[in-house]
Formats: sequence, C-alpha cells, structure tokens
Amino acid sequence: MTTVFTPLVKGFSWTNSTTDSTGAPLPAGETQSGSTIGIRADGDTTHSAGNYQWLVLVAAGQTSETPAQLTATLNKSLPAGNYWAAMDQTDMLGTDSKTSAWTAEVPFSIPPTIAVPAPPTGFTAG
Repeated sequence: MTTVFTPLVKGFSWTNSTTDSTGAPLPAGETQSGSTIGIRADGDTTHSAGNYQWLVLVAAGQTSETPAQLTATLNKSLPAGNYWAAMDQTDMLGTDSKTSAWTAEVPFSIPPTIAVPAPPTGFTAG
C-alpha cells in the first residue's frame, strides 16, 4: 500500500476528547489544558512515532491549526517534504494533570514553493 502525503493546505483539525482512556465520560471538573502536535520527517531515522522532532503546543479548546499558525509556533516554515504528525491531549483536575497517548499518525506534505519567474527577455517582432 502506497502512503499518500496530502499537501497541508488547510492545516490540522480535530475533536477534543470528552472521554477517558476506557471510554467513560471525563469526571466533572476535568478540563483540557492543551494539546501537542508532534511532527517528524518521513524517513527520519532518529525520530519515530511518539518521538517527534517538532512539537507544537496548542491552547486549550483549540480544534484546528492552520499552516500559518504552525509556522508561527515553530518560528520557521517546515522545509518542503513529506511528514508524519500525531497529537495528544493534556487534561487538568484540580492540580493534577494527565496526558493521553498519541493519536495514530497522519501523513502530510509541505509542497515546494514555486517562484514567480521574471518575464522573458529579448522578445521582438520582425
């Protein structure tokens, strides 16, 4: 099976969890304190699922991350290429916090930037 690395045009989107790891509803008073998107380059031999080169912290209640937000959070654009991403969620109850397992990874790509060419030169009619 061939993996399709879809260009990251709109960004990431998700639904925050309202259940615990057993599927039961979260206890009263437990709130999401944030999430993390982990990103690794395809073919990177030093990083693997659950061990990410780039970590993007996401604010509580957020359910999407645009490419512009991703670039701003990382303080740089990801180089053109293929990537894998996963996400976890951290919740708070009182002063205690717990973080979920990572989601399954999703493939995506950052397409190369196409430069606008200069107009041709030496154009004449005879």
